[in-house]
Amino acid sequence: MPKRIEHFSTRADAMELLGNIEAVRPIWYVKTGVYSTPVCPTYTSAIQIAELGSTLRPDRTSSDRYMVFPVPVDVVFREVSQNAGHTLYMLDPWKNPPCLLFTCGGIFESGAEDERCLIAGLIETAYKDSELAGLLSLFSRSIKKGYTRFQRPGLDSFVGPEALALLRSGWRLTESRSSPPILDLKWDYDGNTS
Repeated sequence: MPKRIEHFSTRADAMELLGNIEAVRPIWYVKTGVYSTPVCPTYTSAIQIAELGSTLRPDRTSSDRYMVFPVPVDVVFREVSQNAGHTLYMLDPWKNPPCLLFTCGGIFESGAEDERCLIAGLIETAYKDSELAGLLSLFSRSIKKGYTRFQRPGLDSFVGPEALALLRSGWRLTESRSSPPILDLKWDYDGNTS
């Protein structure tokens, strides 16, 4: 079973994917990041995540990421003392219970017509927890059912229906806006994926 699933999703694509999963079982989303207090956004449904399907960052690495849990958990923040005397609170999987990481990526608005990008997302885990394996399997089945698979060296990509329409209309589907276009996902106009 894959431990990483690359996907390209607009908001509509992500809502369909996550809605199908939530119809089968409850899941909890906790936004990773660095906070000024030990409080972070937590969601019980994808519909609550307003920014889902878009990103303010031009690459997947710095796009919003969510820890996805099959049950409610008390998350653990890491305290990071700053030279200026205050403390920041880091939330990531390191000290938290086993989880999936869900990065949606999505539409990146650069303002330039020729720079229309859809940034890749990623579903991944390093854990071997049996409950997480079931959740990852559910994500995998759902994405294979509703998305188009593009076979690529190293990591296949799955493209949601609305994202596929953007690709066909000339949008860049990429991991990073700064990547050379040669690395972008390509559509073979003979009807084949590559």
